[in-house]
Amino acid sequence: MLISLDELASRLEELPPLSDTSSRLSEAIEHPACSIEMLAQVIERDATLAQRVLKLANSAFYSVPGGVDSIKRAVTFVGFSSVHQIALYVSAMAILNQNRPIPPALMRHAGAVATISRYLAVQKKLAKREGALAAGLLHDLGWLALHVLFPDHCARYTAEVLKGAAHGNSAELETLGVTHEAVGARLAAKWRFPEPLVRLIGDHHGPGAPGVPADDPYLQLTDVVAVADVWAGVIGRPGLALAVKTPTQFDPARFARARLPETPDPEHLQALQVLLASESMFS
Repeated sequence: MLISLDELASRLEELPPLSDTSSRLSEAIEHPACSIEMLAQVIERDATLAQRVLKLANSAFYSVPGGVDSIKRAVTFVGFSSVHQIALYVSAMAILNQNRPIPPALMRHAGAVATISRYLAVQKKLAKREGALAAGLLHDLGWLALHVLFPDHCARYTAEVLKGAAHGNSAELETLGVTHEAVGARLAAKWRFPEPLVRLIGDHHGPGAPGVPADDPYLQLTDVVAVADVWAGVIGRPGLALAVKTPTQFDPARFARARLPETPDPEHLQALQVLLASESMFS
């Protein structure tokens, strides 16, 4: 039986809102007088988030001389936007993991896509590179939700792919009745994620919205995440709980705009292998 839109809406509505910390951070960032001190005070009240932010600030992504030993200093290096989006990720995972443990393969994929997205965004000097890490972590929010809310449907879909069936949006519609992009966008909107992040979650496999100029910063960020999604599958961290490397559906337009190959070249691969050793920071 396929998942109906009414059933999907009902199940998503059962999920609680994000944590108070996420709401307070959103309010603080939108405040005209927002400061590092304001954000640090909010983060320090949430032990889990504070630990994640410190871990990220001390990771290979930032390589801060002498390390980072305070939330205030961490915010300085990580950035307002990244801190906010990491809070969204931590809060979302806490809610979803309460219902049913998310398959480890999906979490490894999210960590890999986050790592690659951040790396490429910095290499490309994107205007919105600060948000690349969290965008990579959250891009497959729809798959995470589907595995929690509709595990039997996901198991059937995975079994079909293992038998050799196509893997992508058309196959998802045929087997599930919905796509993970649509599910993710609905949930992100329910949780009041920033609108650009909702759009990215809802369209990281297609060519991008028509009429958007190639130099649009959010389109560039989505292109990088889409490339990272494919590269993660190439290096053995696919987006499904599969024991084999499975190519991820992609649109050539993403690669053309980003001027990146469909598989990482040796130089990129070597750099990513070093960074991927730090992906435990997302667990």
